[in-house]
This record gives sequence, structure tokens and C-alpha cells, in this order.
Amino acid sequence: MYRRDYLLRLMEQMNEAAGTMLGLKRQGKPLEALQTAEEMWKRLLGMNAKLFHSLPEEEIVSLLTHQGIVQTEKLLIAARLLKEEGDAYETLGENEPAYRRRLKALQLMLAADHYGAGTEWIDYPAELDDVLANLRGYRLPPGTLRRLWHYLEQRGRYAAAEDRLYELLEAEPEAAGEGVKFYERLLGLEDSRLEAGNLPREEVLDGMRLLQSRLETADRRQP
Repeated sequence: MYRRDYLLRLMEQMNEAAGTMLGLKRQGKPLEALQTAEEMWKRLLGMNAKLFHSLPEEEIVSLLTHQGIVQTEKLLIAARLLKEEGDAYETLGENEPAYRRRLKALQLMLAADHYGAGTEWIDYPAELDDVLANLRGYRLPPGTLRRLWHYLEQRGRYAAAEDRLYELLEAEPEAAGEGVKFYERLLGLEDSRLEAGNLPREEVLDGMRLLQSRLETADRRQP
């Protein structure tokens, strides 16, 4: 009961802060929005904003782990703050810090999902889609692409997962073997599920043949 009340207060404060930041951005005051975000890092997560921004994802997850349990709600709060900061930097015309914050927001949401986050407090799948929309046109790091690919597969968004797989293959051609296994998993599903995921069986078979051909070509080139 105590934990639920604590999380409820955190989320209420987060939503209030997000509303404040949105209002400031609409008023053409992105710097004030960033200042509000900086205050929220301390109030909601007990962290210094500059320190947080300098940490890689793995260290953030470690910091937000208590007694061996990852505090996924706090990961999602951090992601939400990063998302809001990214929007404010975009309003300022500063695309690089906007990109960095949105990328880290995406990574933290994927980490929260990996550690079993629920949607009771934050609808993070919708937040994740918003961040992805803002990252359109950017090349994502291979590690992030791999996790995003698997995240989309697990949610039955097979065509979107395939798109991310081919982005990954551009950076890591050796991931073709993983891609073949992806298609093998899909072939074990019913046609209705594949069609619901916008990737009919024939397209799955085509994709598998293409990657198998790549693997065979790579094997022939080896001495």
C-alpha cells in the first residue's frame, strides 16, 4: 500500500511537471521548461541533471536498482523527463541535444520494458512511439536497434520489427543469422497473427530466402 501511494504521488508530480513544461513551450519559453525539468530530476529522482545526462544507460539502470529489483517506474519517469527536454531543445533549434535526450529516453523505455514495466502509471508504449517519431531520419546505434527490433516483435508489430532488422543489418551484416531465426519464429505463428502484424506469410518467406541467400554468399566468400 505504501509503495502504491508513493508511486501515485510521483506520477502526479511528474504529470504536473509535464503539463507545466508543455505550457511553457507553448508560450515560447523553452529555457524555463528546461529549468523545470532540472528541478524535477532532483525532486522525483534525487539526481543531479548534469550527472544523469553524462551516465550511460547501464549505470542509470544500476542506480535505479534497489535490493536487486530494477525500479522500472523511475526509469520511465527519467525517460519522460528526457523526452520533454528533447522537445524543449528542438524548440530552441538545438538538434544535437534534442537527439541525445530522445535517444536516451528510448533506451530507458526499452530497458524498463525488458525489466517488466507495466503500463499502470505511464503508457510507455505510446511514449516510445512518440520518441521514435521524433527520431525519424536518425541512425540509431546497433544495440538500440537490436532491442527495438525484439521489442516490436514481442508486441506483434512484425512489419515494424522487420524494418528495424534491416536497419540493423546495414550496420551489422553478420546479424543475418539472427534475422533468419526471426523469420523462423514468425513462420511458427498462425496466418491471422502475421496479417495482424502487417507481415503476411509470403513476405516472411521472401525475407527468409533473402537472408539465407546472404548467408550462403558470405560462406562462399570465406577462404
